[in-house]
Amino acid sequence: MSITELGLQREVPLRSLVPDLRSLAEQHGWLFRRQIHEPTSAASVSKYRGERLHFTWKETTETKEIDQPFMDLCDLELEQAPIRFLEIDLRGYFFGESWWWSTVERKRAQARAFGESFLSFLKDAIRISSPTHGLGDTDDQFTQEQLNTTILPPGEELIPFIQRNPRRPWLAYFGPKLVQEHGAERIWRLGLSESHDVSGGVLAVFRKHPLFDADMSPEELREFRKRAETILRTNQRQQR
Repeated sequence: MSITELGLQREVPLRSLVPDLRSLAEQHGWLFRRQIHEPTSAASVSKYRGERLHFTWKETTETKEIDQPFMDLCDLELEQAPIRFLEIDLRGYFFGESWWWSTVERKRAQARAFGESFLSFLKDAIRISSPTHGLGDTDDQFTQEQLNTTILPPGEELIPFIQRNPRRPWLAYFGPKLVQEHGAERIWRLGLSESHDVSGGVLAVFRKHPLFDADMSPEELREFRKRAETILRTNQRQQR
């Protein structure tokens, strides 16, 4: 599962943001299922409170809800600190190896379209929530304490946080203030795959897939290297 969190300014009214997020998700192909108040009545180690909207992906052949790709949108606030953030939890078989690198062109195209659709949704979510900064990656890249509270470092520590980790995150958002302080060029030097100007800030995408760095399957990568080595050896012989 991937987790993306956007730091929110406390002035953003909760009552207007939650309905706007629901409408936005439905426009991007998500089917609203339920709204849950956090913390729930069940025992939980989570240390936040807020509202959670649960969606499933419309374009799926799975009949059971539990098997369908899902997205949770959560407007949350830490109980012990004045920190408010929008959390987006995303899980689906489209990011699985059998789809993302499928030899069936239709499945592969659907997987890539799902990834692009999420980025499009994320950009629109940034536009309506005006976050200060954001971070997204797979859940196994964070400690249990971070998952129970927030994965977000303070805004001023976002670049050092990314630089300290040998593995870059899936994506990060630098709000207008951070872009003004650090400059777009310094953000680019972090090693982006692509960037998008959104609401005066920069959405930095480090890779297309939340887990895989390469855009080729292991088999395709091995075949590509074989062809490259053959071409290289041929060129070397011709130069002698």
